[in-house]
Amino acid sequence: MPSKLYLLFLAASCVLSGELCGAFPMQSTSPEDVRSAVAMSQLILAQQAQFFRELINVTKSNNMCCSRFKSDVDEGEGGRRSCPYPFSGVVDECFFLSSDGLPWHSARHTCRGMGGDLATPQHLYALKAFIKDNRGESPRSVWVGGMDHGIDGGWRWVNGQPVDSADWGSNQPDERRSVEQCLSVRRDRHPVLHDAPCHSQQRFVCQYIY
Repeated sequence: MPSKLYLLFLAASCVLSGELCGAFPMQSTSPEDVRSAVAMSQLILAQQAQFFRELINVTKSNNMCCSRFKSDVDEGEGGRRSCPYPFSGVVDECFFLSSDGLPWHSARHTCRGMGGDLATPQHLYALKAFIKDNRGESPRSVWVGGMDHGIDGGWRWVNGQPVDSADWGSNQPDERRSVEQCLSVRRDRHPVLHDAPCHSQQRFVCQYIY
Protein backbone atom coordinates (compact mmCIF):
# COMPACT_ATOMS: atom_id res chain seq x y z
CA MET A 1 0.00 0.00 0.00
CA PRO A 2 1.35 3.45 -0.83
CA SER A 3 2.07 5.71 2.12
CA LYS A 4 -0.31 8.50 3.05
CA LEU A 5 2.35 11.17 2.22
CA TYR A 6 2.82 9.74 -1.26
CA LEU A 7 -0.94 9.66 -1.82
CA LEU A 8 -1.23 13.26 -0.71
CA PHE A 9 1.51 14.32 -3.13
CA LEU A 10 -0.24 12.54 -6.00
CA ALA A 11 -3.50 14.18 -5.07
CA ALA A 12 -1.89 17.61 -5.03
CA SER A 13 -0.26 16.98 -8.39
CA CYS A 14 -3.57 16.04 -9.93
CA VAL A 15 -5.25 19.15 -8.58
CA LEU A 16 -2.42 21.51 -9.64
CA SER A 17 -2.04 20.02 -13.11
CA GLY A 18 -5.76 19.81 -13.78
CA GLU A 19 -5.40 16.22 -14.94
CA LEU A 20 -7.94 13.47 -14.33
CA CYS A 21 -6.54 10.93 -11.94
CA GLY A 22 -9.14 8.22 -12.19
CA ALA A 23 -6.80 5.56 -10.95
CA PHE A 24 -5.89 7.58 -7.88
CA PRO A 25 -7.42 6.16 -4.68
CA MET A 26 -9.11 9.39 -3.59
CA GLN A 27 -11.22 7.54 -1.02
CA SER A 28 -8.11 7.06 1.14
CA THR A 29 -7.62 10.78 1.68
CA SER A 30 -9.81 13.45 3.18
CA PRO A 31 -10.45 16.83 1.50
CA GLU A 32 -8.48 18.55 4.27
CA ASP A 33 -5.44 16.37 3.53
CA VAL A 34 -5.70 17.18 -0.17
CA ARG A 35 -5.89 20.93 0.53
CA SER A 36 -2.84 20.67 2.82
CA ALA A 37 -0.93 18.80 0.12
CA VAL A 38 -1.87 21.39 -2.49
CA ALA A 39 -0.71 24.21 -0.22
CA MET A 40 2.59 22.41 0.44
CA SER A 41 3.17 21.80 -3.27
CA GLN A 42 2.46 25.44 -4.08
CA LEU A 43 4.97 26.51 -1.44
CA ILE A 44 7.62 24.19 -2.86
CA LEU A 45 6.98 25.47 -6.39
CA ALA A 46 7.20 29.09 -5.20
CA GLN A 47 10.53 28.40 -3.47
CA GLN A 48 11.89 26.74 -6.62
CA ALA A 49 10.77 29.67 -8.76
CA GLN A 50 12.49 32.12 -6.39
CA PHE A 51 15.68 30.04 -6.49
CA PHE A 52 15.79 30.12 -10.29
CA ARG A 53 15.08 33.86 -10.38
CA GLU A 54 18.01 34.48 -8.04
CA LEU A 55 20.22 32.19 -10.11
CA ILE A 56 19.37 34.13 -13.28
CA ASN A 57 20.08 37.45 -11.55
CA VAL A 58 23.46 36.25 -10.31
CA THR A 59 24.38 35.07 -13.81
CA LYS A 60 23.38 38.41 -15.32
CA SER A 61 25.34 40.27 -12.64
CA ASN A 62 28.47 38.24 -13.34
CA ASN A 63 28.19 38.90 -17.07
CA MET A 64 27.76 42.64 -16.48
CA CYS A 65 30.74 42.65 -14.12
CA CYS A 66 32.96 41.01 -16.75
CA SER A 67 31.76 43.45 -19.41
CA ARG A 68 32.48 46.44 -17.16
CA PHE A 69 35.94 45.06 -16.34
CA LYS A 70 36.79 44.71 -20.04
CA SER A 71 35.48 48.21 -20.69
CA ASP A 72 37.57 49.64 -17.82
CA VAL A 73 40.69 48.01 -19.26
CA ASP A 74 40.01 49.30 -22.76
CA GLU A 75 38.83 52.79 -21.82
CA GLY A 76 39.93 55.35 -19.30
CA GLU A 77 38.04 58.26 -17.76
CA GLY A 78 35.77 60.07 -20.18
CA GLY A 79 35.49 57.09 -22.52
CA ARG A 80 39.05 57.42 -23.82
CA ARG A 81 41.46 54.55 -23.97
CA SER A 82 43.76 54.32 -20.99
CA CYS A 83 47.51 54.44 -21.58
CA PRO A 84 49.82 51.67 -20.31
CA TYR A 85 52.77 52.58 -18.12
CA PRO A 86 54.95 54.58 -18.73
CA PHE A 87 52.90 56.38 -21.39
CA SER A 88 50.75 59.44 -20.64
CA GLY A 89 47.47 60.42 -22.24
CA VAL A 90 47.43 63.50 -24.48
CA VAL A 91 43.94 64.10 -25.92
CA ASP A 92 43.25 60.59 -27.29
CA GLU A 93 46.86 59.47 -27.80
CA CYS A 94 49.57 58.01 -25.55
CA PHE A 95 53.09 59.48 -25.40
CA PHE A 96 56.32 58.92 -23.51
CA LEU A 97 59.12 61.50 -23.32
CA SER A 98 62.55 59.97 -22.85
CA SER A 99 64.98 61.23 -20.24
CA ASP A 100 68.09 60.46 -22.32
CA GLY A 101 69.18 61.48 -25.80
CA LEU A 102 69.77 59.05 -28.67
CA PRO A 103 70.30 59.23 -32.43
CA TRP A 104 67.02 59.05 -34.37
CA HIS A 105 67.31 55.40 -35.47
CA SER A 106 68.28 54.26 -31.96
CA ALA A 107 65.39 56.24 -30.54
CA ARG A 108 62.98 54.53 -32.93
CA HIS A 109 64.37 51.13 -31.97
CA THR A 110 63.71 51.97 -28.30
CA CYS A 111 60.13 53.05 -28.99
CA ARG A 112 59.42 49.86 -30.91
CA GLY A 113 60.73 47.86 -27.98
CA MET A 114 58.12 49.59 -25.81
CA GLY A 115 55.24 48.50 -28.03
CA GLY A 116 55.06 51.74 -30.02
CA ASP A 117 57.03 53.90 -32.41
CA LEU A 118 58.39 57.41 -32.62
CA ALA A 119 55.48 59.82 -32.30
CA THR A 120 53.22 60.58 -35.25
CA PRO A 121 50.80 62.90 -33.43
CA GLN A 122 47.39 63.80 -34.75
CA HIS A 123 47.40 66.78 -32.39
CA LEU A 124 50.86 68.24 -32.92
CA TYR A 125 50.42 71.26 -30.69
CA ALA A 126 48.96 69.19 -27.86
CA LEU A 127 52.20 67.20 -28.05
CA LYS A 128 54.16 70.46 -27.85
CA ALA A 129 52.26 71.36 -24.66
CA PHE A 130 52.99 67.89 -23.24
CA ILE A 131 56.72 68.40 -23.86
CA LYS A 132 56.71 71.85 -22.23
CA ASP A 133 54.75 70.61 -19.20
CA ASN A 134 56.96 67.59 -18.65
CA ARG A 135 58.47 67.31 -15.18
CA GLY A 136 62.09 68.25 -14.92
CA GLU A 137 63.99 70.26 -17.51
CA SER A 138 61.95 70.48 -20.69
CA PRO A 139 64.04 69.72 -23.79
CA ARG A 140 64.20 72.36 -26.47
CA SER A 141 64.05 69.81 -29.27
CA VAL A 142 62.93 66.17 -29.41
CA TRP A 143 62.83 63.49 -32.07
CA VAL A 144 59.48 62.47 -33.51
CA GLY A 145 58.60 59.92 -36.17
CA GLY A 146 59.45 61.56 -39.47
CA MET A 147 62.39 61.72 -41.90
CA ASP A 148 63.46 62.89 -45.33
CA HIS A 149 63.05 60.15 -47.95
CA GLY A 150 64.97 62.02 -50.61
CA ILE A 151 63.98 64.13 -53.57
CA ASP A 152 61.32 61.70 -54.77
CA GLY A 153 59.89 60.62 -51.41
CA GLY A 154 60.00 63.92 -49.54
CA TRP A 155 59.33 64.29 -45.83
CA ARG A 156 57.05 61.63 -44.39
CA TRP A 157 55.97 60.38 -41.01
CA VAL A 158 56.85 56.78 -40.19
CA ASN A 159 53.19 55.84 -40.72
CA GLY A 160 53.57 56.85 -44.38
CA GLN A 161 51.69 60.15 -44.19
CA PRO A 162 53.34 63.26 -45.71
CA VAL A 163 54.47 66.00 -43.34
CA ASP A 164 52.17 69.03 -43.57
CA SER A 165 54.15 71.97 -44.95
CA ALA A 166 52.18 74.33 -42.67
CA ASP A 167 53.84 72.79 -39.60
CA TRP A 168 57.43 73.61 -40.62
CA GLY A 169 59.26 76.30 -38.68
CA SER A 170 60.79 79.35 -40.32
CA ASN A 171 63.28 78.44 -43.09
CA GLN A 172 62.63 74.75 -42.48
CA PRO A 173 63.53 72.24 -43.68
CA ASP A 174 66.92 73.59 -44.65
CA GLU A 175 67.51 70.73 -47.14
CA ARG A 176 71.03 69.65 -46.18
CA ARG A 177 70.86 66.65 -48.50
CA SER A 178 74.44 65.53 -47.83
CA VAL A 179 73.42 64.37 -44.34
CA GLU A 180 70.42 62.17 -43.53
CA GLN A 181 67.80 64.41 -42.01
CA CYS A 182 65.16 63.45 -39.43
CA LEU A 183 62.21 65.25 -37.90
CA SER A 184 62.15 67.01 -34.55
CA VAL A 185 59.71 69.17 -32.60
CA ARG A 186 60.93 72.46 -31.15
CA ARG A 187 59.01 73.54 -28.05
CA ASP A 188 60.31 77.12 -28.40
CA ARG A 189 59.19 77.68 -32.00
CA HIS A 190 55.95 78.11 -33.88
CA PRO A 191 55.37 76.30 -36.17
CA VAL A 192 57.18 73.53 -34.38
CA LEU A 193 58.77 71.16 -36.92
CA HIS A 194 62.50 71.30 -37.65
CA ASP A 195 64.95 69.01 -39.35
CA ALA A 196 68.21 67.83 -37.81
CA PRO A 197 70.95 65.32 -38.71
CA CYS A 198 69.68 61.86 -37.80
CA HIS A 199 72.96 60.97 -36.08
CA SER A 200 72.65 63.80 -33.55
CA GLN A 201 71.52 62.84 -30.07
CA GLN A 202 68.22 64.20 -28.79
CA ARG A 203 65.55 63.17 -26.36
CA PHE A 204 62.58 61.65 -28.14
CA VAL A 205 58.84 61.03 -27.89
CA CYS A 206 57.42 57.51 -28.27
CA GLN A 207 53.77 56.87 -29.07
CA TYR A 208 51.95 53.74 -27.94
CA ILE A 209 50.32 51.87 -30.83
CA TYR A 210 47.00 50.13 -30.02
